Amino acid sequence: MFNFSNKLADWISVNDVMAQKFPNILPVIYLILSISPSSAEAERGFSQLKLLKTRLRTRMTQPVLNNLLCIKLEAPDVEHFDPIDGVHNWNTSGIRMR
Repeated sequence: MFNFSNKLADWISVNDVMAQKFPNILPVIYLILSISPSSAEAERGFSQLKLLKTRLRTRMTQPVLNNLLCIKLEAPDVEHFDPIDGVHNWNTSGIRMR
């Protein structure tokens, strides 16, 4: 067993000991540690969803809505966006109707 006397146990040493004794509990601990302590990020997602899907856009399909929401939440700011890679990908990806 791990000796906790007169010193602060760090996560690496605790992890090494517990991985040998309880190999099934560590994945559960990692999942618990990855849970966000607040719902602010989810609430921001729902706010952006409400802005994207309005009464005027009710016919938007689910894949389009998913892609737009992903772009809205994960894309860099306009000031930090570099369109060169996207333009190059668009120009080389195939024939388009004009």
